[in-house]
Amino acid sequence: MLFDIRKIEVRSVREFAREYVMIVVGILTALGLEHAVTNREHAKSAAESRERIVAELRSNLADLSDSRAENLRQLKPLVTLFTDLKSAVKAGESREQLADKIYEQAGHLQFAFSVPSFRHEAWDVAVANQSATYINADALRRYSAAYATERDILNVNGSMGSNLLQGSRFYDVLLDVSMRRTDPTEFLKAISQAIATLNATIGSMGQVEKELEAALAAEPSPVSEASKKS
Repeated sequence: MLFDIRKIEVRSVREFAREYVMIVVGILTALGLEHAVTNREHAKSAAESRERIVAELRSNLADLSDSRAENLRQLKPLVTLFTDLKSAVKAGESREQLADKIYEQAGHLQFAFSVPSFRHEAWDVAVANQSATYINADALRRYSAAYATERDILNVNGSMGSNLLQGSRFYDVLLDVSMRRTDPTEFLKAISQAIATLNATIGSMGQVEKELEAALAAEPSPVSEASKKS
């Protein structure tokens, strides 16, 4: 709404007051409409960002659960092997007998340290376009904590994996096994460190899993495609 003050003719104080009120009301109305439109756009942007963030966190939670399950699967045979060999050592078996036992049970042993690759594109976009500013404060706090926890576990697990593979010469020990020149003591040390690393990793993943579940607990359940169509 535009006013051309030059075209306003004022003959009395009453007319001046009326014209003044009309101008002020017009300006306030325009500002109110602009504010309402801006708020609606902000709310829409925040809702879209929130939906993407929640979907991303749910995907990360699924990846985390898969990695934790894989590490548990890797742990089981290592624990069994370590227990059997430790019992054999206590039973007084010779170095040659232990080397043969290790070759039979661990000749084809493989080890993979599973770490989830958490996605964070939705969060980065929300921060970059400032739509995160308009997300509910409680929800924003939960999302921020969840992404921070994900970064922490990646750093911790990356360090654990590096220490495992470098500190214990794990793959060197496995190579010795395949060549039948195993040092039983070194092998037990390597297996022991692998077990400790996996246990620590699984434990930290369990904690992060709880954090992500807590962050998503207040969110509505995802609507399946079948539900949408019906």
